[in-house]
Formats: sequence, structure tokens, C-alpha cells
Amino acid sequence: MVRIAIAAAAAYTPTGANGPWFDDQLLHESLVGTGHEATIISWETSNIDLLQFDAIFVSSTWNGCTDPQAFQAWLDACEADGRRRLINDRAVLDAGFIKSRYWRALEHALAQGATLRALGRLTPSRFYIAGDAGQDAAEALAGRGLADVLAELNSDPQWAESNLVLKPVISADGIDTFVYNRFNHTILIDDAKRAQFVLTTSAQAEAVLQRLAGDTLRYGAVLQPYMRGVEAGEYSLTVLGGACTHAVRKPKLFKGDGSSRRELVTLAELPAGMLAFAEGLVGWMDTQFGPGSLSRARVDLFDQDGVPVLCELECVDPNTNLRLVAQRDEAAAQQIGRRYADVIAARAATLAVLPARP
Repeated sequence: MVRIAIAAAAAYTPTGANGPWFDDQLLHESLVGTGHEATIISWETSNIDLLQFDAIFVSSTWNGCTDPQAFQAWLDACEADGRRRLINDRAVLDAGFIKSRYWRALEHALAQGATLRALGRLTPSRFYIAGDAGQDAAEALAGRGLADVLAELNSDPQWAESNLVLKPVISADGIDTFVYNRFNHTILIDDAKRAQFVLTTSAQAEAVLQRLAGDTLRYGAVLQPYMRGVEAGEYSLTVLGGACTHAVRKPKLFKGDGSSRRELVTLAELPAGMLAFAEGLVGWMDTQFGPGSLSRARVDLFDQDGVPVLCELECVDPNTNLRLVAQRDEAAAQQIGRRYADVIAARAATLAVLPARP
């Protein structure tokens, strides 16, 4: 029997305001049903003896991005005695938490790997931070404003003709994600969100850029061209143990992030090449960080002119959308739950024999 902790935000624990998240509850039941000891814990609770567990699965710790230092300290505490306990390896969690780290790694992977490059591409991304450069490959603004940045970016056609997306390097659930509608195009977004998240003047965009870049605790700002493929619907593919188990499509909107409006799609319904690209990216990450180091991931993509394009590879605490699967097909959700448990338990067993961290 392996003792496994499933870590969540305090609100999503058995005693929390919202109770356990469906995905965590299903995993918990599946682990217990296969003879393991599983406990849903809060990463925010300081009086839990983390070293009592054989493995700790970072699952629904969504508010970790609001206090990155506290979250990183908690990850340290999970392996304070040098023993490896984190299901998704610590290096994977660190890279996933700070987007510029895994993004630079994936850029290198596609530049060097013709097979992976042939399957799809990444959303073009630049990282900026106030102060000194060099923090996880971010560029220093060094007194520059948005006009200076755009003067450089506009030399590239994929930026020159596009509106601009701005967001923090460390974020979750679309928090602080904006589009600068510099060309006055129609932006498909709920009217209730338009005034808050669509920037229409250079002064508004400048203020957001400087605020995000100046937030060094969240490692600065990400700038991306607004790609209209997202308006056909962004796809989220959940990958467990290297294989995609299910996929959902978000509404055909910028910031169409309400879970209740997501649609379950079969893998056969995915745009051409999307499944292969998603599994290829996760496979590369698993090879890069060590076999088995990435047990669960969610890959968010859209189709741009017939080419799969990566929005984000979430390997820290993704919502895996299992409630939506259960609403459509309870038997299918239970089957995925059993696979989920098998993948997590297998990694937990492997951790027990890995060498301690120095």
C-alpha cells in the first residue's frame, strides 16, 4: 500500500468551502478502490506532516500563482528530507509554474526536432520583465515602453498584422489576461468581459504591460500575437501516462473560460494532427525531464489554418474536465479514473526507489 497525498487549494478539500474538486474526488476513490491510501490535503495548511506520505500529487493548487514564494516554499517542504515525493517531478513543476522555462525548452525542441516541428507550432511568445534581464530568459524592458517593443516586433509579419495578448508569466485560469485591440478588429468575447479585458488604447496597453512586467514575483509579462484560430474554439487535451484520454472544446470566444460551456469531443473529432502534436509535446517533456516525470498534463491548442498551435502545456495543476466526461458518460469517467489512479500509483511506486535529492 502506498500513501498518496492529493494536494489542492484549501477551498477544494473535504473541509473546504467548496468541497473536493470532482477530478480529485474521482482520483481519490479510484486510488482507494485499488488498495492505496489516499488523502486530499490543502497545500495552504502548515500543520500537515508532508513527510508522512510516500508521494504527493500537486493537483488543484490553483491559488499558488497568487503567492509564488509561498507555493515554492511548500514544494520545498514536500521533499525537505531529500526523498522524492512529488508525482510530477519538481523540475517539471518548476518549469510549468514559470511559463518562460518550459516555453524556451519547447522552442528549442521544435528548432532541433524535425519530427516534432512537422506536427505543429507554438504561439509566438516574448517575455519581458522590469529590472535586470536574465531571469528565466525574460528580456529587460530597461525603460522601454510598448511603442519600443512593438517597433521591434512589427518587423515580423506574424506580429505586425496582429492584435496583442498580454498576460503574466505565472498565472492560472486566464487571470490578468488581456487583448490589446490595436487594429480595431472584432474581438469575440462576452460583453460582460469586454470592458475589463479588451484594451482599446495604447495608454491602457502601456499601463498593463508596465504593471505585469513590474510584477517580478510573477516573473513579468508574456506578449503574444492574437491569433484568430482561437475564435474557432480552443481545445484542451488531457494526457495521462503519455496518452490522451479525453478532450474538450472551449466556447468560440476570447476568455471563454466558463467550465459549464465547455463541450466534450471525441479524439476522432479533433482537428487533423492535433492529437499527435499534443502527445508528441508531452513525450518530449517526459524525455527531457526523465521517464515518468510527467504523469499528467493538459495541452491547450487551437487550429490555425490547418496547423495545430500550442497555447499552453499545463503540467502543474490543470483542471482535467472529468466532471464533463461524467455528465456525458459515467462509465467512461470511471474508466478514466481507474487509468488515472494506475498512472499516479505507478509513479508513486517508482519514487520509492529513485535516489534521494542532493
